[in-house]
Amino acid sequence: MSAFYLRRLNIIIRPIFLPRDDLNTMKINGKLTTTLEYSTEHHYVSIIDQTLLPHQLKRINLVTLEQFCHAISSMQVRGAPLIGITAA
Repeated sequence: MSAFYLRRLNIIIRPIFLPRDDLNTMKINGKLTTTLEYSTEHHYVSIIDQTLLPHQLKRINLVTLEQFCHAISSMQVRGAPLIGITAA
């Protein structure tokens, strides 16, 4: 099984933890999206800032360890599965 590496953080995200099209998807303005996405091209994790929901939809790109920790402690990510994936 291959793995994606966040180079700056030495974090391994295995594909099984990445959102799949048939799981964890929702339609926003007619487009399927997920709360967590990984960019293989730019090597960052993109999350929906859940502190702004339901009034505003904003994605945040996480690259550094400090950004990941802040996203968890400020509740930009919520729910045990999403927090676990972000913490991994």
